[in-house]
Amino acid sequence: MRATSSTGANGRTIAISALGRTLAACCSLVLLWAGAASAGTWTSNGPIGGYGYAIAVDPTTPTTVFAGVHGGGVFKSTDGGDTWSAVNDGITSPGSWTVQAIGIDPVTPSRVYAAVGAGSSGGVFRTTDGGASWSPVSTGDVPLLIGALVVDPANPAIVYAGGFGGVARSTTGGGGWTLVNNGLIPMVTALVIDPSAPGTLYAGTDPLQGPFTGVFRTTNGGGLWTPVNAGLPAVAEMGVQALAIDPSAPATLYVALENAGVYKTLDAGASWFPATAGITTLDVRSIVVDPDFPEIVLAATAGGGVFVTTDGGASWSPSNAGLYNPFVRALAIEPGRVYAGTAGNGAFVAETPLPPQPIRGKSFVVSNPKLEDPSKRRITVLASEPGSAVTLDLDTLVANGATLTVTAAGPEVHSQTFTLPGPWKRVGTTGARYTDKTGANGPVKLAEVGRSASGIVKLKVTIVARPTPEGAPQVRVVPPDPGTHGEVVLQVSGGDAYCVGFGGAAGGAVVNKGSLLFKVTNPTAAVCP
Repeated sequence: MRATSSTGANGRTIAISALGRTLAACCSLVLLWAGAASAGTWTSNGPIGGYGYAIAVDPTTPTTVFAGVHGGGVFKSTDGGDTWSAVNDGITSPGSWTVQAIGIDPVTPSRVYAAVGAGSSGGVFRTTDGGASWSPVSTGDVPLLIGALVVDPANPAIVYAGGFGGVARSTTGGGGWTLVNNGLIPMVTALVIDPSAPGTLYAGTDPLQGPFTGVFRTTNGGGLWTPVNAGLPAVAEMGVQALAIDPSAPATLYVALENAGVYKTLDAGASWFPATAGITTLDVRSIVVDPDFPEIVLAATAGGGVFVTTDGGASWSPSNAGLYNPFVRALAIEPGRVYAGTAGNGAFVAETPLPPQPIRGKSFVVSNPKLEDPSKRRITVLASEPGSAVTLDLDTLVANGATLTVTAAGPEVHSQTFTLPGPWKRVGTTGARYTDKTGANGPVKLAEVGRSASGIVKLKVTIVARPTPEGAPQVRVVPPDPGTHGEVVLQVSGGDAYCVGFGGAAGGAVVNKGSLLFKVTNPTAAVCP
């Protein structure tokens, strides 16, 4: 399933695929999913003719996108990049200067910052009405040639700007700026902020014909910067081209080095290692991490187009279908979609890729039922045939097969049904197995259902989601946010329906326990029909 909602602040919930209804303690699930090894086909509707230096996506409304263009100022799209319009009222000489960085207030997204040009004719501009009008907010010490703008997610009145002159901070939404360069060299090319610790920032630097200076880190909002370069190749005169942080694991970062490829850290810069196979010789200008699948990272290159890794940087491959301009300067990503700014042909948009290799996924655990659960079991089973709720209707299942439906509801509802036709194969006297290694019936390759001597019914499902020439839905699997709700139903063709509800009216707190486990605790009565 190609879901388009988001976790966390972006409001996206993606269907959990696939689990069945059980009679009791625990359902465990092995998931495999796969997809194209590259992003979808790129399309472009503008800003035509512009050199896209900066792109930023509204975190609350992902279809709203701002693009900074050389010689064209700021452009805005409200339909996910399908159409664009110039929004330059109040920006000094937009046709003469380059918009090199854009920052969006994550709480009040109508407040946007744009770094335009340099010197007395440029600086930082701000809009508070979504781009309808802009005003300069460069009072104080503002760097020249600003190449990075970040807004503090915990306190959006705090804004950082990096460029020639180091890093400046405003604590009044751009109303005044102060340099915060203690320990930092004065040429900053990239800035990222830790979303879990907003006073922690990383700065990429350019030595300007001097010795390698690399990456710096501050944990107090710029009060003190320290270099974090262990493992980086200290090539003289080499600058940092781009930085990206994994929002789900902020100690993980990627850095693009001039003439040295991409490096990765898992410990907040204490040590770096190469993540550059397939992209070593390319000039990387921008890096973004997929917010849903952090093992997917995209890199923009000058001359090679866009490259993607689906294994966290272990290997990279080109992703350029439809991208007729290979000089890409900027990238921005949202769940399910990525934008690219090119030299001369404006902005392109494509769907983000899915992991192509099998990945062992989640286990789903239900425990601690409340006493008002009428079944007095850990999971309630509802059957379509009277008196069959405590048994497995194996004869009907083996002969006729079943369907598996998974639904997750958040800001949007996502549902997917898989057909598991008969015949199923008996497994002893208490279970049955469905296999489809050829993929003739869809992405479900294996389903096993069985009942233990103590009455526990368990279902195990393996799914491989592959794209088809017809564009069939693809399965995306992530834990739901706490507070979301959904249900999973195994409907035997002509027989029983096994269903579990979680979250919402069904009760049960959905808790993300990490990359390999999420659980539902304290379920109440079932709400499945």
